[in-house]
Amino acid sequence: MSLILYDKNSGKPAFGRIVFVLCLTALLALELGISRMAMAQALQPLREEGGSPSDQGRVTIQGRQGDEEPLLDEPVGVLLDFKEEMRLFIQTISRYARGLKPEFVIIVEDGLELLTKVDVVDAEIVSPARAYTRSIDGIMEVGLFHGVPFFGQPHDDPKIQEVRLANTDRAHKESLPVLVLDKTDQTDQVNAGYKQSRQRGYIYSSIFNQEVQDSILPKYPARPFNENSTSILSLGSVKNFAIIGNPAVYGRQDEFALRMHKTNYDMLIVDVFLGGQPLKRQTVATLKYKQIGARRMVLARVNIGTAARYYYYWKRNWSSGSPLWIGAPMKRDPDRYFVEYWRPEWQRIITGDTQSLIYGLLAQGYDGVVLSDVDVYNVLESGGEPDLE
Repeated sequence: MSLILYDKNSGKPAFGRIVFVLCLTALLALELGISRMAMAQALQPLREEGGSPSDQGRVTIQGRQGDEEPLLDEPVGVLLDFKEEMRLFIQTISRYARGLKPEFVIIVEDGLELLTKVDVVDAEIVSPARAYTRSIDGIMEVGLFHGVPFFGQPHDDPKIQEVRLANTDRAHKESLPVLVLDKTDQTDQVNAGYKQSRQRGYIYSSIFNQEVQDSILPKYPARPFNENSTSILSLGSVKNFAIIGNPAVYGRQDEFALRMHKTNYDMLIVDVFLGGQPLKRQTVATLKYKQIGARRMVLARVNIGTAARYYYYWKRNWSSGSPLWIGAPMKRDPDRYFVEYWRPEWQRIITGDTQSLIYGLLAQGYDGVVLSDVDVYNVLESGGEPDLE
């Protein structure tokens, strides 16, 4: 195993820091009798300057890039808490957006595990992640009743489904609206999913596409469930929604906006790009009104765990490993790449200043965002590829 810690500024090996941290931790271990594993955890990069582990340097471990330093001869797992890093990232997005627009809505897609924290010593102790929960406004679970892991089918593992429902129920009890997006083209499954959602107090919709990024208006029902004439000014008033992952199906921006204007959904969730160009402010303004004239909410769907080479921020010389925080391409979409989402270089693209994507969405008049691809932490924890959309 190779282990080299580099200083983030000079790019040179930071041997002095290693020696200091080792000596300090060893003294603490002698005095307090902490275990060797606890020592390894204590050597995680510090946060006293308000930074993330990515601010402290990089570690090369067995030929791959990471951001933690296994200094002991223990069997080394991943010391970086990938779930916590995603929570912190989402909290950063929320803090920035709400600082500019307090009513800006943050919905997290497929990140149920983020709602709770498991004790590092006793895995039976599970506590709510309250700081994270209070930074978001709702959750959306794709394929809760039908469509995951297989399109048009109920979940094939009752135990996993039991856990998913327990987490969505927990969110609902925490006053977080729960949006359900099933993936099925079968009318009976749509009706069943809507019935189960209504019984639990969830908001239901469906798509007849395998991938959310290809979704368009559902074929069934022809008109939204719980269609109403009420103006929607907050997420708590939403009774139905539709998600449009591929607005180009409807033609130009004006054609897309007019087609959506002919519907009465309480909320539209849209991809912010059509033909490589962001939706104009006027387009977003048109989307905000139902056919009956009442106001509705328009949210943008934003990938924060993967980077796409067909989005505006992608530079010509970028590829897997260049820059270092861009990982491998996705198997089902080789033009999208996993990213080290805790890295400041990526986070600055998404949020934090007037050049960021979140600022652009605020300027275009969106009412909020749906943050997708947050469950990339599964890739880093298990080495497998999750069912990302």
